Order: sequence, then C-alpha cells, then structure tokens
Amino acid sequence: MFYTANKIVETPGSEHVAANRRVAEQKKAIFQAKVGPEVYLVLSNLLWPAKPKDTSLADIVQTLKNHYDPVPLEITESFHFGMRNQQTDESISDYIVALKKLSIHSNNGEFLNRALKVTMSFPGGLQLLFL
Repeated sequence: MFYTANKIVETPGSEHVAANRRVAEQKKAIFQAKVGPEVYLVLSNLLWPAKPKDTSLADIVQTLKNHYDPVPLEITESFHFGMRNQQTDESISDYIVALKKLSIHSNNGEFLNRALKVTMSFPGGLQLLFL
C-alpha cells in the first residue's frame, strides 16, 4: 500500500491482493464518510436489499451517478429540440448552437443537418430580420 499526495494507490501484482483489498475498503469508507448522511440514506435505499458496505466502490459511484445525473429521455429531448424557436434578440449562429446543444440527447445522428434545416424552415423556427 502506497500513499501518494494523500491518495491511496493500489499496487499491481498478485502478491498485493490483500493490500489492494484493504485499499479498496479504505477508499469506500472515506467516500461513504464524505458524502454525508443524506446521500448515504439515498444510497442505502437505491441499493436495497444489498448494503453499501457489501457493495464495491465502483458500483456505489455508478448507482449514485445514475440517480443524480440520469441520461435524459430521447423523446423529451427530441420534443425540446423540435419546440425550440429563435428568440427575438438571438442571432442565427447562436440559435444553431442552441439547437445543436439540444440535439445531443435527441439521437438525430446522421440526420442532424436535415433536422436543423427542417426546424429552421418552419414558421416560428427561424426569424429573419428585414430592415
């Protein structure tokens, strides 16, 4: 077991299995102590019937990530993409950037350019300013 800049580091090799197991347990204990009682309660509820002490740190982190930062639903993201209109004070380039940002989770894939054209060509989508 090595300590480098206050970080616990696992050592490679089969002869260090027990030490690496202790390192993993220490990392998990530090993580669980630092997240606080509210997050620990949420974690316990998410892992039920298993207990956090019996779950690996990678599984704990993945469970919390899925809970606090879920992948957006494709259908709702597509709806937001389709309903986005250009604001009155927004330039065309800013509008396109906003549409591309909305398209990240809408799964347009290779049809993104076509979807952008369709969105901008319908009334309410793109506002051209004529002086």
